[in-house]
Amino acid sequence: MKSVTPYLIACWLTRLFALLVCLFWGALFVNHLQEWFLGGSGALPPFKVWMGQLLHLVMILGLAMIIFWPLRGTFVTIVGTVFFFSSIGLTEFPYIAFLNLLPIAFVLASRALQKKDQVAGDDLLT
Repeated sequence: MKSVTPYLIACWLTRLFALLVCLFWGALFVNHLQEWFLGGSGALPPFKVWMGQLLHLVMILGLAMIIFWPLRGTFVTIVGTVFFFSSIGLTEFPYIAFLNLLPIAFVLASRALQKKDQVAGDDLLT
């Protein structure tokens, strides 16, 4: 039986937090889809809304990717988060964007612990 190492704990916490943050942003995404596209006005939303929704989706997909491909998912999440929050035209910094740093921090921590532990056969974050 394999021992539970700090690396393995960090790997599973990475997946857990990525899933939770993905579900949070996914719920907001669905809410905004209903608001803009099923709102009953009959008119299509402006192009800026389409782009915002697309960037929001990229951010969510990046978080989902972290579960299976942490490094690639981290990159996509960072790109999606930066472009999404810069596109929605806020006058102040959106501190809620820091929520996306939680799974990213665990990806970085698990990478550091992986180099330290070097557990044979437990390379969960490739």
